[in-house]
Amino acid sequence: MSLTKQQVVDRKLGIGGSDIASVLNQKPYGCARRLFYDKTDTKPDYEVPHNTLFDRGHVLEPEIIRRYEEETGLKVEPVETAVHPMIDWMRVNVDGIVVNPILGRGVFEAKSHGQYIFNRIKAEGLPVSHILQIHYGMMLHDCDWGAIGVLHPDTFQFITFEVERDESIVKIIEEEGAKFWEMKSNGVKPERLPPSDKRCSTCVFRTQCQGQALLDSFEDVDMDDIHDGSEHDELVNEWLDKREVLRVATMEEKELKTQVVDVMDAIPAMYSAGHRVVSKPQERVTFNSKKFKEDYPEIYSKYAKRSVSRPIRPFQVEGG
Repeated sequence: MSLTKQQVVDRKLGIGGSDIASVLNQKPYGCARRLFYDKTDTKPDYEVPHNTLFDRGHVLEPEIIRRYEEETGLKVEPVETAVHPMIDWMRVNVDGIVVNPILGRGVFEAKSHGQYIFNRIKAEGLPVSHILQIHYGMMLHDCDWGAIGVLHPDTFQFITFEVERDESIVKIIEEEGAKFWEMKSNGVKPERLPPSDKRCSTCVFRTQCQGQALLDSFEDVDMDDIHDGSEHDELVNEWLDKREVLRVATMEEKELKTQVVDVMDAIPAMYSAGHRVVSKPQERVTFNSKKFKEDYPEIYSKYAKRSVSRPIRPFQVEGG
């Protein structure tokens, strides 16, 4: 459920689960310096735009819980904010508590992600930020395990993960959290990210944090050439979706191909699934053009073929 007004106020009193990735400067959005500004009520450089992705997550949370309960047969019970009995900056709001007859009590977190991140999680597993967040919940609720349900809101695909408590991660959270909160309490700002880091280009504190260094990092970029392309959102989103489907499919195909080659370790060919599958060692000779250019630059220049291309690369902005 969405945070109450009191919970929003209470977030300033300590470090919450969604803050841990920032404490540790974890990509794609985490930044300890930005978290410092937020916790100290520093006025941003410009008005902070409303993040509709948070709204989406809050609205879909009951559905994610329902899907998890339906698929696992386990019940997710609501729970109040947990605060460490001796360390008041350690406080967390998890999305629920699950009781597993074998594993016992566990914390639950509900997540909804667009296709790019959903497919990446499906192919590669949970991002570090999610693992840190659920460990923080396990710490303050004294649990040995946790579960995360991830929903793709466009297709309603749903995947779940169980995370076993790792004491080495707990130790890192405790130590780095304590360092950050001491710096915040003493008014000591954490180190800046390099101004070239893409997180800085979308940060609402970027000018007062980086100042001239940020402007210098863009000295070769004509910012007037960046135009509003919102009218093309549908086309670009379709391209990005297909691009991500291709990336994930390529990863999966590569892994499956490796498994097939392993099966055929001692045989050159086999009949399977209506196909004759052939796999045998092949020797390939390649031309090292880089080395040739270094050794014989004049000859390379004479025979090098030049062409003009226009590559296209998408750079995701925060909240987009």
